[in-house]
Amino acid sequence: MLDNCITLQDLCSSGEIASEWGLLGSNMSSDGKLKLAPRGCQEITQSVQEEILRRTGRRVEVLIYGDGAYKDPGTGIWELADPVTTFGCTPGLCNLMRCGVKYKMLVDQLYAQGKSFAEIEQAIAEAKANDLGPGSMEAEGTTPRRLTDILATLADLVSGSADAGTPVVLIKGIYQG
Repeated sequence: MLDNCITLQDLCSSGEIASEWGLLGSNMSSDGKLKLAPRGCQEITQSVQEEILRRTGRRVEVLIYGDGAYKDPGTGIWELADPVTTFGCTPGLCNLMRCGVKYKMLVDQLYAQGKSFAEIEQAIAEAKANDLGPGSMEAEGTTPRRLTDILATLADLVSGSADAGTPVVLIKGIYQG
């Protein structure tokens, strides 16, 4: 065996080299090197969150994202290279779902009923104030998605490939309605 060769057994069993994802999401890097999915991301996100709080006094949520999950409309290529969109995140992002009001449907219904612009705006504000679940008519057609999937895909689209040199993406106002 070559001295510079790492076997599949090495990748999956060595605590020194292994990623909890194994070869899933691995990519070829330069000089014939294999780039593995990151490991220990939960601990890293916690550490980054604590360091930002220490330095700035601000509590932010942190996630480590992989390739997003989308289909490029121009090329038709699916971007699903990593096993997950989010390798790790701070607890404030865990298990949050993005549900929303189906604006177009609500506006169309209210307009057809002869409601004024002000009445339509008021109805939208009331619908947003309610905690709409996936089964409500106002949210009908809006697919509930994990917030981490949305954020990871957005960050991946904004940052581009690793060679684009964008190590951090700051997303503000995500909790606002």
